Amino acid sequence: ETAKALKWEQTKAQRTALEEGGFDVAGVGRFDSNKESQSKTLGASLAAKIASDSGQPYEVNWTLADNTVALLDAAAMIDVGFKLLAHLDAAHQRSRALYTEIQAAETVEAVNAITWQEVQA
Repeated sequence: ETAKALKWEQTKAQRTALEEGGFDVAGVGRFDSNKESQSKTLGASLAAKIASDSGQPYEVNWTLADNTVALLDAAAMIDVGFKLLAHLDAAHQRSRALYTEIQAAETVEAVNAITWQEVQA
């Protein structure tokens, strides 16, 4: 049980590192995804959706992870929000699958053999 608890704590730490390690949007670049950036991205995506729904113009100069700037219109910003949510969900789903594997393991060796595999979001 100790090995399982330790493996689950390691898995949660890996999940957080992946969630907060950034994500790529094809044709745009790499976005930050730490907790503060998640909040800003989702807020901007919501603003873009509101603007789009009400027929208002929307553009934002978004600073990417490499400090370059991308001009995003409403559709692009909404897409970034969806990409962020997919990125976060992929990490969460992988950690849940690992949790199931950890709980099913019957030996310390089996627990130790469980590894995080790269998640592509």
